[in-house]
Amino acid sequence: MLKALLKFEITFVLLVKALKKNICTWIWLRPARYENELIQEKRNAEGLIQKTDKAYDSLQQLLIEVKSKRSELEFINEKLNALALTHSLTGLKNRRYFEEQLLFFIKLYTTSGWPFSLLAIDVDHFKRVNDTLGHTIGDLVLQETSLKWQQSGRPHDIIAKIGGEEFMLLLPETNLEKAYAIAESIRKIFEQSEWSYPPITISSGVSMVK
Repeated sequence: MLKALLKFEITFVLLVKALKKNICTWIWLRPARYENELIQEKRNAEGLIQKTDKAYDSLQQLLIEVKSKRSELEFINEKLNALALTHSLTGLKNRRYFEEQLLFFIKLYTTSGWPFSLLAIDVDHFKRVNDTLGHTIGDLVLQETSLKWQQSGRPHDIIAKIGGEEFMLLLPETNLEKAYAIAESIRKIFEQSEWSYPPITISSGVSMVK
């Protein structure tokens, strides 16, 4: 296209040269000047494309980094939420989590009639362990006690540490009779277990939502 245009303009220049010699030089220079301008514009366009491609690549890399940072932040938030609802010493759920779940099950009972029961559990004579063996041994006893809870409880039950030696066990879809049987089963497990430290027994109270 450009070659055809130049050829046409050169022919036109030769024609005008024969008619008006005084403007020949001005017209003769036009093809070369336009060609240089077109070449320069092409170079400018190519440079702009290169800059655009580079900016696009940088943006894509930035988006990848943002996505990665967002995933890291979500993971950290999940860990923080879990820590906020977990008792640090025993690894059991804490009072806050238990209270949230209790309100949820009360609402579920009022709307759907799903029953649930509660076990309030106390470690017998725990103060004596602290007084005679020290708080370090007392903490180890609580950790071992919590491990036995996790091993003996049902998967869907909620066990939480709510005080010094006080625990609560929420039993979904469990009537009072079944709750008594579970309480007795746990008591026997603790009574018959082998302990790394002084043997531990427990006492529990049972209630059912009505």
